[in-house]
Amino acid sequence: MAPVDPFRRFAGGPGRRSAPSGPTPPRHQGSGGHIRNPFVLLAACVLLTTIACSALSPSSQSGESPEASQQPSEQASPTATTARLPTATATADLEGPLRPAGPWLVFFSGEGIFVEEMWAVNADGSGLRQILSDLIVVPRDLGDATSSAGGRMAYITAADRQLRGLRLNLLSLPDGSVRQITPLTSASTEKGPDADPAARAPEPAVAITDETSLAWSPDGTKLAFMGAFEGPSSDLYVYDLLREEITRLTDGPSQGIQPHWSPDGQLIVHFGADTLGSGAGYGMVGAWSAAADGSGVTSLYDPSDGDGEEFVGWISDRTFLVYTMSQGRGGYVDLRAVQADTGEVRMLWEGRLLDAALDPSTGATILSADADSGRPPGIFSVNPLTRISIRIIDELASSVEWSPDLELFIARTQVGELGISPQGEIIRLPIPGPGAGRPVVAAGTDQMAWAGSALWLGSLRSSPQDPPRQVFNGPVQWVEFAPGGEGLIFLSEGNLYAGSPPDFNPRLLREGLLQHKHTWVFP
Repeated sequence: MAPVDPFRRFAGGPGRRSAPSGPTPPRHQGSGGHIRNPFVLLAACVLLTTIACSALSPSSQSGESPEASQQPSEQASPTATTARLPTATATADLEGPLRPAGPWLVFFSGEGIFVEEMWAVNADGSGLRQILSDLIVVPRDLGDATSSAGGRMAYITAADRQLRGLRLNLLSLPDGSVRQITPLTSASTEKGPDADPAARAPEPAVAITDETSLAWSPDGTKLAFMGAFEGPSSDLYVYDLLREEITRLTDGPSQGIQPHWSPDGQLIVHFGADTLGSGAGYGMVGAWSAAADGSGVTSLYDPSDGDGEEFVGWISDRTFLVYTMSQGRGGYVDLRAVQADTGEVRMLWEGRLLDAALDPSTGATILSADADSGRPPGIFSVNPLTRISIRIIDELASSVEWSPDLELFIARTQVGELGISPQGEIIRLPIPGPGAGRPVVAAGTDQMAWAGSALWLGSLRSSPQDPPRQVFNGPVQWVEFAPGGEGLIFLSEGNLYAGSPPDFNPRLLREGLLQHKHTWVFP
């Protein structure tokens, strides 16, 4: 595994990220067993109780408990079965519409930050069709552009590849209708007609296209977005789908970026920068929360000592976790809890860290830190209320994230993927074969698929006696389960395939597609 790179997600600024879908380097063998750490279990119980019953207390003091670490046993990892693979069937019958009941897998075909094709397909692989042909600006995270319900996806188009004529659009499925919402830039905030084509776009256009600039409200009826069509900088707006009205929430000199709705849909946290560097960090100037109804904006804290802010998530309707990118301090630093209504900031972890994630339903939080943090390296649980941190395991994770489908934290370590429950249980996830990527989970089940040098299917219960099985021989760029595991869709070398239970034998849907981002859209 390559050395951990503290700047791995920082290509000019902070932002949310998607789970890797491609192959990973070969990993050492690990066990498929469970480890229960009594200290971690006790800490997790305290965490769940305090989050349920308490609010943030300004009088709490920072502290770190004695180390409580137990290593998983190194046993043989499940090896994929080697039965003869079925041959993909001929191109499937694509007749039929996108079904009203959904859901629909939507994906781009193209390369770079611009694509000209958007496709959609039913969960069983039927109804495949190109639904858009336009110059689409690819968002940093396609999930940010997708409503939680209603079959809606917001997307940004450009008049040319110089980021002129940016426009916000709304796609509705299954009919594929498109509503043009508003221009996002004006003549004063985009390149002029005689500008050098090699020159970088103006800062407002960069803020809208290079950063996270779209966010749906929890109920899917409002869309927060950044726009620079009424002034010299990108500002925060809300589009109300029911009223078909746009409300401007902020007006300031900095470039607004990264809108994040509070769980109750009342506040939108966002950040501001006066410069958006091309790899050298952002010139951060502010962090604010805006009332979604337009009644006011609250200044939260000064982020100017860092080069970008990494939003982790919400632990309550008014409290979120964030940490900072600081090139001067060598990477990501200082996990904090911030009150979105008052601006109160509490340090949870001071110093270096590699990544952090939280379970929004319980507030359980873990992070990975190396020796540069001033502590022994490893994966730690952090209680956001007591600020007590406990080392769960001494393995270093290059990334950690919360999987709502597995109800586990997934940590990528040098010896494989770990699943860590909010209660402190550690599970070695199966390793089906060389080059396998992070598992994709079928929502509501424990079925798992691995894309990489091949395609494997298994479950959280896979073991050396019941290993994952290989269902496709060839490089797979991405795979998605239909909700409930009722089918899967995957892309291999430009060819789109689908498979149905119980055998999931692949059938070819279409050739000649280009790998890019994808997401489910729900009715």
